[in-house]
Amino acid sequence: MTSREDNPTPPIGDDIAGVIRAAGRRPVPPDTAYEQVLTAATAVWERKVRRRRRNAWLGSLAATLAAVGVGVGVWFAVDTSQVTAATVTVARGEAQILDADERWQRLQAGAAVVGKSEIRTLESGGSALRLASGVQLRIAANTQLRVLTANEIELKAGRVYVDSDRFSLGGDLRLFTPFGEVRDIGTQFQVDVNPNRLRVRVREGQVSIKRGGGSIDGTIGEELNVDRQGQVERGTVATHGDQWRWAETLAGPFEPQGRTVKELLNWVARETGYALKMDAATERTSASLVLFEIGTAAERLTPLEALEAHMSTVTRVGYNLDDGTIFVFRR
Repeated sequence: MTSREDNPTPPIGDDIAGVIRAAGRRPVPPDTAYEQVLTAATAVWERKVRRRRRNAWLGSLAATLAAVGVGVGVWFAVDTSQVTAATVTVARGEAQILDADERWQRLQAGAAVVGKSEIRTLESGGSALRLASGVQLRIAANTQLRVLTANEIELKAGRVYVDSDRFSLGGDLRLFTPFGEVRDIGTQFQVDVNPNRLRVRVREGQVSIKRGGGSIDGTIGEELNVDRQGQVERGTVATHGDQWRWAETLAGPFEPQGRTVKELLNWVARETGYALKMDAATERTSASLVLFEIGTAAERLTPLEALEAHMSTVTRVGYNLDDGTIFVFRR
């Protein structure tokens, strides 16, 4: 039996060394080979870097577009029917609003009116709205309209009165009718629509009626009538009197608390279209006189009735009405 000691196995390291010696010295590649390898490796590395940057940019762009898409989606998803377009300031008689279940409900003072709301008044009805823009819209009996937004009203039939006073944003109300679009330019006016014609009466400021590719402009004291054929008839109208009385009844109460006689006179003059005349001394006196409360009955008084009721409590100043003018004097 042969033992391990008689035939020893050479170490592994010696075998590797022998192989290397037998193979001889490895040839050294030329310098051009190094340059070619370096160039190829660099090109591969640059392509990877560009690819990573492009992927990162595309990922960022995708995220941005996704965010913009969400924003646009949210913007388009805003439902104007959930945005308050107006507030009811006066509601009388048979004034109604169409609810979400397509049922007519009584209009209540203080209620919010959202966009796209249908409102109607019957024979005994009347209402007034303050649009979110600050413009006042008064609705006569036998009227039907749609409040589209705070600046857009669709008048289907009946009569409305618009007052875009100095305290409102004004000047951009669009009132759509079957005969054309009526736009105010900081004014008081009324619009009356029936199946045969559109009538616009201007108490103050200017009004523009857009029809087809043109416009028809009216100014203070003018009446414009447009028939179904588009024919326009111009006339004159007094800025006070019976044709404005219905709107005056929907003016709402004058709140006297902390206010002066001069403020009352200015309010009555604006609501009635009456001119206001007084000398400088009387004006100073009226500006110094503070009004008193006259009871809850004042809520239903027209402007001229309110003037009479409040001035009956004042001793230093009086007034007379004559042909559309309020003459004020010191007692």
